[in-house]
Amino acid sequence: MPKAVGAYPLARCKTIHLVRHGQATHNKARLDFPNDSVYVSENYFDAPLTDLGWKQAQAVHEHIANIDSIKPQLVITSPLSRCIQTAIGIFGSGNSLRSGESKFNALMQNNVAGRRPGISTQGCPKFMAVEWCRECMGVHPCDRRRPISQLQEQYPAIDFSEIVSDQDVHWKREQRETEQEVQYRAQVFANWLLNLTEIRIAVVAHSGFIWEFTRLFGDDLSGNVKSELQDGYANCEMRSMVLVDKVGVGQDFGSTDFPGCSERYFPGQ
Repeated sequence: MPKAVGAYPLARCKTIHLVRHGQATHNKARLDFPNDSVYVSENYFDAPLTDLGWKQAQAVHEHIANIDSIKPQLVITSPLSRCIQTAIGIFGSGNSLRSGESKFNALMQNNVAGRRPGISTQGCPKFMAVEWCRECMGVHPCDRRRPISQLQEQYPAIDFSEIVSDQDVHWKREQRETEQEVQYRAQVFANWLLNLTEIRIAVVAHSGFIWEFTRLFGDDLSGNVKSELQDGYANCEMRSMVLVDKVGVGQDFGSTDFPGCSERYFPGQ
C-alpha cells in the first residue's frame, strides 16, 4: 500500500505545467469522419490549430493570468505547429506586434495562422522547441514537422537551437514509432528537464507523448491520485505536477538550505 505522505528536498523538485495542444485541424476532421483515414491524409500535414483551438488556448491564458504560481520561467514546446501555436496562445502576452517592431521580437509573425496578427515577446518567458516531446512519429502526416528554417521565419523569437536537423529526419513514411521508443524519448526528456536551471516550466505536447511521459511515474501513488497524473488529456487541458530528482542527477544543494553548525560557517568550533 502506498504511503500517505511523501517528502523530497525542494532543490530536487521542479514544477511542470503539462499541456496538451488545442484542437487542431486533424482533431476536428476526426470528429467529422470517425475513421483513421484522416491520420494518413496529407491534407493534415503538421496540422495547425482550428479557430476553436485558438479560443481554447485563450481560455487557458485567461485562467492563469492571475495565478502567480503558474507563471513559468521557461515554455517548452514540441516543434509541431499545433503545439507552438498553443504555447503562444496560452503563455504569450497576447500583445500584437507593433508597426516597425523587429521580427526578432515576434513569437509569431503576422498572418502565420490564417489572418491572425503577429504576437510580440513583450512580457513573455523564454520559449524553446525540442524534438523529445513530439507526438509518436511516422506514417501520419499530421505528425510530420516543417523544416526548422521555415518555423524560424514564422516564429522568430522561439529558440530552436536544440533541434539539430533542418528537415524532419525522424518521421518515416512507412514506419511508426513503437510504444517502447516513445517511452525512451519520454525518459530522456524527463532527465533533460531535471538538468535545466529553471524550476517552473511549462511543457506543451501531444496526447500520445503525454500518455507515455506520465506513465514513467506514479507507482508510489494511490489509485485515485495516480489517475490525476495519468488519465488522458483533452485538447488544451493543463495539469500541474512536481518532477522529483530522486537520485541527484540535477542541480546541487538547494539555495534556500543552510548547512547548520558546520566547519564551513564555524571553523574550529
